[in-house]
Amino acid sequence: MNLIRNKGKTFLQKTEVIVRETISALTRKIHLIQSSYPERIRKGKESPTLDGIKNTNLNDI
Repeated sequence: MNLIRNKGKTFLQKTEVIVRETISALTRKIHLIQSSYPERIRKGKESPTLDGIKNTNLNDI
């Protein structure tokens, strides 16, 4: 988060920026998982089931 950008804003505005940036970061992480998932199945790291998706460790990407 860019603290200079938040200077002089209300608490609600600052919270909105934090939430928006967090959602963006999580969305990027989800897209990375989704785009690499078929490759992870081929490499044998995951099983092609919902359990495999649910148990994907975000730090393994």
